[in-house]
Amino acid sequence: MSGEFEELERVVRASLSGEEDELALVVTAVAGLLVTIAYADREHSDAEGEEIVRQLERIPLVGSSGARAIGEVLRRHARPLSSLHVQRCTRLLRERTDEAMRYELLDVLLAVAAADGRITHEEIVSLRNLTSALGLSQAHYNQLQAKYGSLLHFA
Repeated sequence: MSGEFEELERVVRASLSGEEDELALVVTAVAGLLVTIAYADREHSDAEGEEIVRQLERIPLVGSSGARAIGEVLRRHARPLSSLHVQRCTRLLRERTDEAMRYELLDVLLAVAAADGRITHEEIVSLRNLTSALGLSQAHYNQLQAKYGSLLHFA
């Protein structure tokens, strides 16, 4: 593991207060994909960072302070986390979560991409690639993309 991924996993484990290993691995992978989308256009905006924290707060046991701590690690290491660890994160989520959870995650990823008021071409490409890597179909992606149609920018 690289130092960035190890740091992310440590912060996730600390925010979960010693909860089971399985949950920590899943939350770490989810966080890795959240930053992947936020940084897909090589600009991790404040709005995307705030949306990431908001989405992390929804995870049972993470809490507000844990979500903020995870968000800080993601912002600090956005580039390596979003480029070096995507395959590890998607594989882990395919192996340890069901399709319904991965579909919900795809919805969250779209929300992060849309947080700054637009979904760029780079984010669309990344979202489509993640859809496949998560074992979901393009039909899954198309269903969710319809919610954000006015924010899509293909240029």
